[in-house]
Order: sequence, then structure tokens, then C-alpha cells
Amino acid sequence: MKNIVRILAALLMILGYFALNFTKFEGVEHHVEWANETGMPAPSTTIFYVGVACIVLGSMTFGRLLAKRPQ
Repeated sequence: MKNIVRILAALLMILGYFALNFTKFEGVEHHVEWANETGMPAPSTTIFYVGVACIVLGSMTFGRLLAKRPQ
């Protein structure tokens, strides 16, 4: 069970990284064009905040599982 949670936490951190990368302001025009072409949502502050939350929650979960002592 712990391994599944670790994998999910790592995937959450990866999702957050890509959300933050999608909303970075250097080269955001490229991402806006891509979003318009594919019908995806354009970069926004909501996507940025979701990315931050994913990284924080994933990191906290992953770190807690790594730091927990086996009983």
C-alpha cells in the first residue's frame, strides 16, 4: 500500500511540475497558441495554483512516507 501511495505522490509532483511549466511567463505565447490549436484551456492563474498545490501535497506525502520509521 505504501508503494502505491509513493507512486501516486510522485505522479502528483510530476503533474504539478508540468502545470507550473505550462503557466511560466517566459514563452507563454507558445503555450497559448498550442492551447488554442488543441482546444485545451489557456494558461491561467488557476492552473498555476493547482500546480503549486499538487507539488506541495505530493512532496508532503512522499516525504512523510520516506521519513516514517518502520514499526
